[in-house]
Order: sequence, then structure tokens, then C-alpha cells
Amino acid sequence: MQKWADHVCPEALQWPLSRGTFIALFRFTQANLEEVFMNRIAIACFAATTLVSGAYAATTAMSTAPSDSVTITDYYKQDVYNPQQSKIGSVDDVLVDKSGKVTALVIGVGGFLGAGEKDVIVPFTAVKNEKKNDKWYLTLDESKDSLKGAPGFQYNKTTTSWEPQKR
Repeated sequence: MQKWADHVCPEALQWPLSRGTFIALFRFTQANLEEVFMNRIAIACFAATTLVSGAYAATTAMSTAPSDSVTITDYYKQDVYNPQQSKIGSVDDVLVDKSGKVTALVIGVGGFLGAGEKDVIVPFTAVKNEKKNDKWYLTLDESKDSLKGAPGFQYNKTTTSWEPQKR
């Protein structure tokens, strides 16, 4: 036992208490004390971070989905129709303000298989969900031609925003 303690910590002064039991007093140098202090601070910081992040996660998780919410897939990549049920475009993007409120939809109109398509932005409140023949449709009280004449937008990947289309 004495040999093992000497090997683990040669700075320890050991006194036998009883057969096979020792008490050790350590001689610390300034460097040893700083190392011990820094290790304890690191352990305390890790423990605090673990406890706080665990508590934070537990308080932000919801046990049920809000009853008045809908999923973004009810809009994103969905076709948009006029009141006469003629397709006028499809939703290419959903714009959200900093508070998380949906403010507008980017609708791609015209073109064929994406070629020649023009992206226009319409207020979110202008698009309605309507059910007809047991199927849900997004409708907009606009014609395809009026949307083709509206200002176009292009997506800027660098700024991750929609900007007016250059003519």
C-alpha cells in the first residue's frame, strides 16, 4: 500500500492509521495549487453548463402543439389557384418576420417546369385556405396575368433575402 501511494503521489506524507489504512497529507507548491484551483473551476463550469442547459431545454419544450397552429407544409411548395380554380402558381418560399409571424408568400408564376418563372411576393393574409370536394386549396383573388405584371423578385443566396428583380 505504501509503495502504491508513493508511486501515485510522491509528495504525500503518509501516516498509517491502522493495518492497511493510511492518511495522506499533500505538500502543495504554488504551481500545484494553481493547477488544482483551475481544475476545480473547469469542473464547476462544466457542471453549471450541464445543469443550466438541461434545465433550459426542459422549460422550452412544449408538451402539446398549439391548437391554432398549422404546419408550414400547408403552404410551402403548394399550388395556388384563383377563385375559378385555375392554377396561377405555386408557393416557392414563406417569409417570416423576426418575431416568427408569417408575413408574405413568394409565389412562382408563369413559365414551364420552372423555366421563365417569375417570383412575386403577396401578403400572407391575401392567400386563403378553401376546401372543395374534400380537398384543400390555396386561393388568391388575383389572375395569373395580374401576377405576371407585378414586380418580380429574385433570391440572393449571399444575403439570404428576396430582392427586386433587375430589369
